[in-house]
Amino acid sequence: MLIESKIIGINIKKQRLLNKMSQVDVGNLLSTTKSYICSLERGNRNPSLKTLKKIALIFNVPVEILLRGNDIADSKYQKIRDDKFQQFEKKIKNWNITSQKKWCNFFIDEESMFFNKNRINQIKTIVKRYADNKNLSVIDSSCGTGRLTELLAKDGFKKIYGIDANPYVVEIAREQAIQKALMINYDISIPPSFEKKVFDVVFNIGTSIGYLQSEEDNFENIRRISCLVSRGGKIIIEAVNPIGILRNFSSSETLKLDGKKRSYQRFFDVRSSTSIENVIDTYDNKKQIEYFSSIRLFFPHELISIFLNSGFILVDLLDNNLTRKNTVNSPRLWYIFQKKNV
Repeated sequence: MLIESKIIGINIKKQRLLNKMSQVDVGNLLSTTKSYICSLERGNRNPSLKTLKKIALIFNVPVEILLRGNDIADSKYQKIRDDKFQQFEKKIKNWNITSQKKWCNFFIDEESMFFNKNRINQIKTIVKRYADNKNLSVIDSSCGTGRLTELLAKDGFKKIYGIDANPYVVEIAREQAIQKALMINYDISIPPSFEKKVFDVVFNIGTSIGYLQSEEDNFENIRRISCLVSRGGKIIIEAVNPIGILRNFSSSETLKLDGKKRSYQRFFDVRSSTSIENVIDTYDNKKQIEYFSSIRLFFPHELISIFLNSGFILVDLLDNNLTRKNTVNSPRLWYIFQKKNV
């Protein structure tokens, strides 16, 4: 039995259990059998790279995590979490698997609410200020259904890429680009072909940083995104500001939408800087659908420190109104970093 197979098997089982999935669940998502998953976990079979990439997508982790694991980091991260947080976390099965179709439908619904006229104008302002050259190569590292990439294509950019960890939204983005005859390249996560590929501008907006399970995974994700930036290039990040959120924290909220009522229940765990959200949609016919999400919120000094230590300089830090006046209280912040030339 190969040592590598044994390690991979242990990591697959660990990720499956963390995601509260059975071997049958994973087998169904891979279009294979329970016995095959069992043999992988025991180390009796060595999966191909293609299979490993599919498994990594199911668990929403980088392939590297399956190859080497991160037991120590995960256990420490789990232990520091508040008891109330841990109880709340167990309510919904597979809450953190962003590759779920159910989670995807919720994401699309939230995205459509958020991506309004004001949002479009805000993005156009950011692009004009920090990426006003249509010949630049750009990539949206959390493209979702392609709203930003489509906006860039219509604005005249020619070298546009979009990647996302969720295969469902990537497929939607591809289909829409074809229907609208837009030249946009989409892929799932960061493909191997991007190992040496860099871009003039990397976008990461809409609060996509922090959704992975452990500190190590989240920091590794940020590192991988930063590697996509060319020397002298920029990375533009929009992220939730924990300081602004906590100043006006609302533990519950109810919205009336077309044909349904959406109720939010929120909890912020100070120990791990993690915000969790339980959402229940109640339709007019009384049918209910429940969603659950968790995100590790990075304080401004944390994100700035990560990028400064990775060879970047901070060009600008803006509030939700794209000014420098209210960055402390703003619920969201825009970070513009530039990679040093040397």
